[in-house]
Amino acid sequence: MYTTSLFVMFLGSVADIYLDVKYDLYGFFKTGVDFEYLLVFIFIYPAMNSVFLNFYPESKSLAKKALYITVWVILTTLFEYISAQTEVFYYNEWKTLYSFFCYPFLYIAMALNLKMIRRLQVIDKQK
Repeated sequence: MYTTSLFVMFLGSVADIYLDVKYDLYGFFKTGVDFEYLLVFIFIYPAMNSVFLNFYPESKSLAKKALYITVWVILTTLFEYISAQTEVFYYNEWKTLYSFFCYPFLYIAMALNLKMIRRLQVIDKQK
C-alpha cells in the first residue's frame, strides 16, 4: 500500500505541477507554490489513498469493484467541492465536473498498481 501511495503522490504532484503551476487551472490556498500545499500533499493524499486501498474489494466481483470506485469518486468529488467552498482549493479554468471524470482513472490506476506490486512481491518470494 505504501508503494502505491507513493506512486499516486508522484502522479498527483506531476498533475499539480502542470495543471496548477504551469497552466494555473486550479490550486491550493493561493496562486503559485505555497507551504500549505505540502500539508495536503503529505497528510491528506496518503491518508485517503491508504483508506481506499485498505478496503478495496480486491477479491470481489468486477461489479463490486466498480461500485466501490464509484462511491470513492463521488466522495472525492464532494470533498473537492467542499474544499473549494472553504477556499482550501480554488478553480480558475478547472471545473469540479472535470475532476469527477478524472477520478475513476486515478482510482483504477491505483488499484492496478497495487495489484502489480502484490504480484511482484509474490514473484520475489518465490525466488
